[in-house]
Amino acid sequence: MTQRSRPTDSAHSDFEKRLVRYALAGTAILGVPAVSHADSIIFTSVNAAIDTSNSYNANLDGFQTDFTLEAETGGLTFSMIYADALNGTQFVDTAGSYPAALNQGAYIYSGSPTTTNGMLSVYLDGSYKGNWSNTGSPAYLGVVFQHSGGTYYGWAQIETFVTSGGASGELVDFAYNSVAGQGIDAGQTSSSSAAPEPSTLALYALGAAGILALRRRKLDA
Repeated sequence: MTQRSRPTDSAHSDFEKRLVRYALAGTAILGVPAVSHADSIIFTSVNAAIDTSNSYNANLDGFQTDFTLEAETGGLTFSMIYADALNGTQFVDTAGSYPAALNQGAYIYSGSPTTTNGMLSVYLDGSYKGNWSNTGSPAYLGVVFQHSGGTYYGWAQIETFVTSGGASGELVDFAYNSVAGQGIDAGQTSSSSAAPEPSTLALYALGAAGILALRRRKLDA
């Protein structure tokens, strides 16, 4: 019968030291008030059609209109879908001072460049301007808005259809991070993909402390 060699005292010591560090980290974390992000992303499904007779007032946090989404035409030479920023709202910017058509997952945060120019897709004198597709491919508008002295970050998913003589679109949905100053990924609908919260890390560490106690009990037996 083959006997397994017992770990050396040095191996025991190194392993226990690691467990002690985890346990101490967990104790420290438990002493820090946890910031709850479990429900900080507030998501709203909208599916509102936009055309020259129907605009939409986007109110991300339920307190005020942050921007309006509108369509405008001026005959065969001009048509446009634009977002009109209100109440100190700004949009994540891109080259050309048009709001960026963000891809899903783009991070919207305090370092994002911003603009109040709300032109998304424009047809003017035979050419298209702006960053949104004129054929309806959706993109995300990064939204930075103010409320009660706090700065909040959100997104709105928008489709635009712009032709010579016609403009329409759809506001599909939007969301924002209800924790002031905290960023959000374009398209993010919950906080489930966020890094582990302090309380979760503390549980891991307490588990390490339990393993350490059990290991010492076995060695003393």
